[in-house]
Amino acid sequence: MKSSSNKKILWIYLIATALLLLSILLGVLLGATEVSFSDMLGAIGKGSAESPEARILIYVRLPRMLSTLICGAALAVSGAVIQGVLANRLAS
Repeated sequence: MKSSSNKKILWIYLIATALLLLSILLGVLLGATEVSFSDMLGAIGKGSAESPEARILIYVRLPRMLSTLICGAALAVSGAVIQGVLANRLAS
């Protein structure tokens, strides 16, 4: 019984991680100005902002995505702390 429950939890984590990575990729690539996947890899690999697409990616989209991830993680941790402090049974 425990093994099937652990496998189910593992699959849930894998699917959630895949969805997170997909949303990060879409968040970086989609916008008013189209940036192709190859432009994204080139800009990240080189680290230089020569083209306008690379500048948009490096100076606008990547910092926005990183700040979004940090804010989401902070909200998740603060929610878990609040639930733990208030001794909510759902938090366990």
